[in-house]
Amino acid sequence: MRAPVRWLAVTALLSVAGCAGEPVQPPAGEPHGELWVLNPSPVIKNVLPVRVLAVDGRKVLSGLPRVRMRPGRHQVLLLIGAHETGPADSHVIPRGGETPGLLVIDVEAGKRYHLAGQAQSSVGRRWTPIVWKVTDLPGGSAR
Repeated sequence: MRAPVRWLAVTALLSVAGCAGEPVQPPAGEPHGELWVLNPSPVIKNVLPVRVLAVDGRKVLSGLPRVRMRPGRHQVLLLIGAHETGPADSHVIPRGGETPGLLVIDVEAGKRYHLAGQAQSSVGRRWTPIVWKVTDLPGGSAR
């Protein structure tokens, strides 16, 4: 599939799926898990930083290093990008040319899911979204 066709399919998915449902991030105090996109594993070969584009078809604010999630199964659309942290906020610089990757994940309350992209080769732009580590949320609480 050519890149323009892929982006058209992604845009259609976001526009149709993003029309209904609950917000991506639960209100404060509700049980939740967390997607985390900073600091990809230094020990896994060809691992690249990612950013979250959308969850269950709902767009996520660009550059968020973490996204709080209600427990349950979710579809997460990711794009390869490099995080840069500035004095006020962090943002992501896309590498360019990559196709978004879809990751289906079962989120548990009280867990943090460390996400990355694993390059299928050191050359080229093929990659697979992965959860490279699951940890407990700081404080050991699901709230």
